[in-house]
Amino acid sequence: MGNNHRLQPAVQLAQRREDSAAHALADFQRRLDEQQARLQQLLEFRREYSEQLNTSSRSGISSLRFHDYMVFLAKLDRSIAKSRQNLETLQREFQHKRHLWLMSHAKIQALEGVVKRDHREQERAQNRREQTDSDERNLRNYRGTSEE
Repeated sequence: MGNNHRLQPAVQLAQRREDSAAHALADFQRRLDEQQARLQQLLEFRREYSEQLNTSSRSGISSLRFHDYMVFLAKLDRSIAKSRQNLETLQREFQHKRHLWLMSHAKIQALEGVVKRDHREQERAQNRREQTDSDERNLRNYRGTSEE
């Protein structure tokens, strides 16, 4: 596909928009991965802390210490809930960014298809002109040799 087509500026603009959408999508994927990792860390920390509480409870702990464990676990549970909420928000935003990228990608493919079809049609027209010119030359040459 040549760069001299009349739609080339539109194709280039669409490519810049697709690149921008792809970068935004990649950024959201990174943010989504980070949020998933944070949630996993919180869940793992809560599991370990709960195990500590169970182990300490078996060997006997004061009611104050037990209360502190419970308060901290409640804080962890709130953090986990907030982290899940953030993750869900990022997942929705990611899907939206993915949709935007897919739309921009489809637009480029459509524009490039138009340009390619136009180039093929131009080539066919050029081939027909060349064939007509060749036929006319051959006909003139034939007439010139037959008159002799």
